[in-house]
Amino acid sequence: MHVILIWKLIIKLLEIILNIYVKNLLFYKISRYYIKCKKYLNSDEKYYLSDHAFRYVRLGTKFLDYGRVYENIVAIELIRGGYKVYTGILYNKEVDLYDILLIE
Repeated sequence: MHVILIWKLIIKLLEIILNIYVKNLLFYKISRYYIKCKKYLNSDEKYYLSDHAFRYVRLGTKFLDYGRVYENIVAIELIRGGYKVYTGILYNKEVDLYDILLIE
């Protein structure tokens, strides 16, 4: 019983920390969108780093995954370009980036 309460507290604390990071623009939060039914999902958000230097400091360049780096760059540039970016789900497969242009 106590273990479950401790895990719930840890999860809540991590959510608070992630929201602080998003608020301070260290991370960008990308929500899920079910493309076929055209509805928004409330679970499994993805977070993208605002600067790759954070990752380089922690992991170095020896184990650099270029696919993730490119995905991160594209997501950030779409957000800066005025798009509302989502990660999509279509036919039970993940679509990394799905964007909707916001007309201002």
